[in-house]
Amino acid sequence: MCRHTYAANWLHNEEHCPNLVPLTKNELHHAKGAPTVPVNVRYSDKNVTHHKSLADLWNDWYSDWLDAEFPRLVVRYEDLLFHAEAVVGQICTCGGGVLHGKFTYIEDSAKLGSVHKGSNGLVKALISYGNTTRRTDVFRAPDLRYASKTLRKDILHTFRYNA
Repeated sequence: MCRHTYAANWLHNEEHCPNLVPLTKNELHHAKGAPTVPVNVRYSDKNVTHHKSLADLWNDWYSDWLDAEFPRLVVRYEDLLFHAEAVVGQICTCGGGVLHGKFTYIEDSAKLGSVHKGSNGLVKALISYGNTTRRTDVFRAPDLRYASKTLRKDILHTFRYNA
């Protein structure tokens, strides 16, 4: 989200991202006294959602999918990255199909265009996501405390993220 915010908008920069809680004078001013940095997601001109922080957006996003009462399939990026052939095979089986042909890995980023500039290729993604301790390297201590307190433990457990 720090490199490619997509439809999400919140105050952040390279020095402080994900920026869950305001720390600088500018961040405190922007948060207007709130204890967190608010996030808005603009899906369209008439469909904008508001969240207390990026952690709250994460909770809301995954809650909508995991708490839904309709059939759905949610696949972790890490599982596709590290076990692509097995996961895709299981998805095919789940959908009543069979994985055919030779499985091919693409080393370059699969995302094209200027909006995706700097996206990880296969090797960079393996390095970035293969070390669980690196996941929190970019967080500042107050952000980590807020994330630890706020992120839904059941969702973290479901996705096998250490809470």
